[in-house]
Amino acid sequence: MDKSINFFTRIIYLSLFISLFFYILSSLYQPLIGDDYTFKHEILKRNNFFDHFIYMYMQSSGRFLQNVLSYYVFTSEIFLYILKFFSIPVFILSIWLGWYCLNNEFINLKSKNFWKFICFLGLVWISTPSISENVIWTTGFITWTYPLFFSMIYLSLIFHFYYSVNNKLHKVNYKLSLNTILYIIIGFISGSCIQQLSCINFTITFLLLLKIKTEKRNIKIPINIYLGFSFLIIGIFFLIFSPGNYLRYDLIEDSFFQKSYKYILYLFSAYYELGSENAGKIFFLSLISLTFILNPELNFFKDKFKFSIIWFIGSLFSLIVMFPVSTFLSVRTTFFAVIFFYFFWLGLNYNKYENIFLKEKLKKIIILFVISSLLFFDSFVGFITNKSLFEENQYRYELIENAKLNKVKEVTVPYFSTIPSRLTFMHNPYYDRKFLHYISNYMNINVSHDIGTNSQLPNTKNILKEVKNYFNN
Repeated sequence: MDKSINFFTRIIYLSLFISLFFYILSSLYQPLIGDDYTFKHEILKRNNFFDHFIYMYMQSSGRFLQNVLSYYVFTSEIFLYILKFFSIPVFILSIWLGWYCLNNEFINLKSKNFWKFICFLGLVWISTPSISENVIWTTGFITWTYPLFFSMIYLSLIFHFYYSVNNKLHKVNYKLSLNTILYIIIGFISGSCIQQLSCINFTITFLLLLKIKTEKRNIKIPINIYLGFSFLIIGIFFLIFSPGNYLRYDLIEDSFFQKSYKYILYLFSAYYELGSENAGKIFFLSLISLTFILNPELNFFKDKFKFSIIWFIGSLFSLIVMFPVSTFLSVRTTFFAVIFFYFFWLGLNYNKYENIFLKEKLKKIIILFVISSLLFFDSFVGFITNKSLFEENQYRYELIENAKLNKVKEVTVPYFSTIPSRLTFMHNPYYDRKFLHYISNYMNINVSHDIGTNSQLPNTKNILKEVKNYFNN
């Protein structure tokens, strides 16, 4: 029995590795879309990095990491593809660090509960809405994924101190050290990366330090922790006082009543994908599944709730802080709220000391098989879909470049016919038309959609049917 279980376990982990491979390919094949070109064209107008950074800070946004990464991503294809390649691994590492923060456990392949981490990671990935915009899309991952990673490093440093205090075998260093520079840099980046994460990082750090001070009055907090927290606050001020933020706010024409109405809708529907697509069904079904995977006896403890609740508060505050920009809110702005709610749920349900007995190992294999198969098909469909969109995008720009080279004043390009997958970010036909208008102004050539009788229609190419009929051609 054990040999059979071990064999199927290896097969499942091989399937997970192949899925990771397809996910990375999906990221590499996601073409530049929308804001990617806006960033790229604006950067090409600037002379150097500092001109770009100052322009972005004064005219667009105070998001430090986005402003830094955008310059290098859109001026260097090598850097672009490096960040594309690592966007999925960085997301995985962020969840792994969150696991440590909640459980004081750097889980690895040899850990008896590693399969639970795989289940947690898989369900988070499958149920997180708008993953294409937050992790796969280029502007998305420099705005959401990489800031999440740096924030999880910062929070891991803070929670490492917390666990060191609780574990008397660890000696806590209260003096300045070489690590001080790390705390300062990571603290500043975590505070200045994006408003929602800044709010989350501040909330969790403040509540955790308050918990330490009230429960362990004789414990002195190291200066590195204070410096990290101080530079987190400095980063927040750097972010919110950016003149570019207020120039963008001035574009909002909604009245206070209109903004309040949209904000209330957003706040109450955020965990339901704003009522769109699956309306939160996958998210809540995943939470139920995780409860029975992590906490099959349904044992809930007051101490665990008091410890993990700060993550729920952080999740909630990431939504509350969005009132000033309620006009522009979309599903992708619920990304951090969902991720940190999952961390709250993990802390509430997981017990790393629980044993899996032999009779339960079959259940473990079945659960892993279901999750690994979901991930495999999700990754494969995402890969072939993004590859199809990539080829369509390449063809479009060949038409535009050839027209410009031949000094033609007008060119028509086909609609994107590929039906997007969960991992595909593309504009709908309305916004695609607006984007072509932007390209027309930038490249001094009139670019429009081909609307001829024989032209391809938008979102009509079903990739799975293409696969099915591959040998019919």
